[in-house]
Amino acid sequence: MRRPVGTALWCVLAGACATRELPAREPDYGDVSPVIERACLPCHDGSTGEAGWSAGSYVDVIGCPADSGPAVEPGDERAPLLAVLGANEAHAGLLASEEEALLRAWVLRGAPDDTGAVHPVGWTDPRSAVFHGAELRREGWTRMLDDRTIGACSSCHEARPDRGPAAPGATPCASCHRDEGAERACSTCHGQPGRPFPPRDPCFHPAETGGAHSSHFEAGVSCAVCHGERRVEELGSSSHGDGEVQVALDASVAGPGARWDPGTRTCALTCHDRGGAGEVAPSWEQDLELDCASCHLSPPELHYAGGCDDCHAESNADGTALVPGPLHANGRVDLGDGSGGCGACHGRGDDPWPRSGAHPAHRAPDLSAPVACAECHAVPTAVDDAGHLDQTRAAEVVFGPVASARGTEPAAAGGRCADVACHGAGLAGGTAVTPTREGGAALGECGACHGLPPPAPHPVSGTCGATLCHGGLAAPGPGLTAAGRAVHVNGDVDPWGAP
Repeated sequence: MRRPVGTALWCVLAGACATRELPAREPDYGDVSPVIERACLPCHDGSTGEAGWSAGSYVDVIGCPADSGPAVEPGDERAPLLAVLGANEAHAGLLASEEEALLRAWVLRGAPDDTGAVHPVGWTDPRSAVFHGAELRREGWTRMLDDRTIGACSSCHEARPDRGPAAPGATPCASCHRDEGAERACSTCHGQPGRPFPPRDPCFHPAETGGAHSSHFEAGVSCAVCHGERRVEELGSSSHGDGEVQVALDASVAGPGARWDPGTRTCALTCHDRGGAGEVAPSWEQDLELDCASCHLSPPELHYAGGCDDCHAESNADGTALVPGPLHANGRVDLGDGSGGCGACHGRGDDPWPRSGAHPAHRAPDLSAPVACAECHAVPTAVDDAGHLDQTRAAEVVFGPVASARGTEPAAAGGRCADVACHGAGLAGGTAVTPTREGGAALGECGACHGLPPPAPHPVSGTCGATLCHGGLAAPGPGLTAAGRAVHVNGDVDPWGAP
């Protein structure tokens, strides 16, 4: 239902004094919103509206279309909201003459919000001196935070579900504050919808600059790294919402000596100062062009000479690009997936076993207990132990006691193992005693490492499971029972039940 509007100026603009009864009140947003919703909202709805402009709410309507100033400023014919009506065919005929006159009068008046009985004109207008955000800040946010305060927002508005139902006709706070947390979201005070860091909406705060906030946020640096943990309940205290920017650098990420100089607005001894070739004490407004050698050299001095992606999951091979992730500029040198275990680089999580080549067959063999890593590799106690991360990408093979049993001298070369006790070196009759790195099913069959049965002096027997020798260890197939796998390929011949 449209409210009656009118003044002498309004009569002239509308051109309808002789044909239409006009009221004695100048228009506000409550008068023009039905026109805007009908004519504009079908194309200009939400963040994907045409030309980057939305007609979804009062703040949206008075906001800035893409690459333009506010839609309602200046308060004359040049205002984009008015100028566009005759600019192209898409808008021709959208409004009746009296609707266009109504919209024009509203813009000329300064595009005020609703004239309400509870709040003053300008309460929802970010340009106004009595904007509710500015008022709440001046009084220390108590009406927003303390439901017991006289005039608390929650007395009428359903700001959060735990506050109970809203008063009839009271606008829900979430209708404008659409981010998670509604009016308590970080973006409400610093930043703008969908972005919790400065600057605020340049449409209403054109003088503000965000400095390096965007580049830090996009790099995954959390707000707490520079400002410490902040809670909305602290608003109005000396640590939050007092008009001063609190910088408290997290030493675990920024570095133990990291510091911020508010006078020069520069950082020192921080993430940017790790022996690289770039600016080590950047100013907050400085536009840095960073590459992988800016903060630390690529590779750093005395560093492993292989490709960066040999050890770092978020880097490409030559150290010229990163994929987004949590493992960079976090105060640590993370290897692999950053989990800190052997599986970070080879394997997954707490499981150190690679998925390549014959590793799965050694991890869960059919004819023995799992093979210990130490049977083929020197297992380090620290990540930088000799022989672990060195100048070659291929893992070094260092055979253990089972692989060297019975006096064998195992060796690995060209992707093949030779003279390995585990695979039948020193035994007779085997069919696959020089296995390759890639493995294969034939290597895990009975008879691959020794004859079936072995030659003399082994008895000629038709069943390996004879009670006299290997009873309970061998199974039909031929194969091994669980008890047999536990003692098979251990460097010894273990008869079961022998006298």
